[in-house]
Amino acid sequence: MLVEYITSRPGQVDAAIKECPLALVPVGSLEWHGPHMPLGFDGLKAEHLLKRVGTALGRGVIFPTIYFGAYDVMAFPHTYAFKRKHLQDQLAAFTGQLVASGYRVVVMLTGHYPGSQVRFLEKLAIETMKRHPDVSMLAVPEYYLLTRSKQGGDHAAKLETSLGLSMFPQWVDMEQLPATDGSREALRPLGIGGEDPKAHATREKGDAWAQEVVDAIITGTERSLSEQSQAAFLEIYASFHRLALTR
Repeated sequence: MLVEYITSRPGQVDAAIKECPLALVPVGSLEWHGPHMPLGFDGLKAEHLLKRVGTALGRGVIFPTIYFGAYDVMAFPHTYAFKRKHLQDQLAAFTGQLVASGYRVVVMLTGHYPGSQVRFLEKLAIETMKRHPDVSMLAVPEYYLLTRSKQGGDHAAKLETSLGLSMFPQWVDMEQLPATDGSREALRPLGIGGEDPKAHATREKGDAWAQEVVDAIITGTERSLSEQSQAAFLEIYASFHRLALTR
């Protein structure tokens, strides 16, 4: 069975862990995402993708999105920044308690992904697996899982806007984007980092990329559960880094 932690009674969570010791943990931020995207997009994105994973698997426990604690955010209105130690300590403590609660496969998907946070999450996952050989942990941004399409991460640009158009078209308003020459210099004052979403973002691309992410997590999770091995998640990390070296 798939349950949501915040709406479940203790016995329901116990039963879910006994059936499948899988924890799905979305991580987001409270941050400007251009004039056209919702401020909570990072967390909405991660939660949506993990709920699709959980629904497809039909089992596991999905936790509430972690919004507070994001660091290295953009200096724009309605954006809330915290010291790195705040979120790092929170995630390290939470991971340790998940393991102590009986979870043996942990998938932590972060929609907010400055390099410092991505590196911390990968280190946390690797160190957790070294300390607990019976635990498999994947802690990544969605672009780590787009090795087939070779699509990198961005901020409110082609990738994220396409995902927004796919997942939450009711909350994305492309008309709020002013006309520009599409250069990165022109987009930066709008809080957009990457390719011009007005020219390059489409719902079709978002559909394909979201499915690629979901499929990769499902495949890795199913292998981790059936094999009781860390190999599948370690291979995801290795595949991403091999691709990164060729860019």
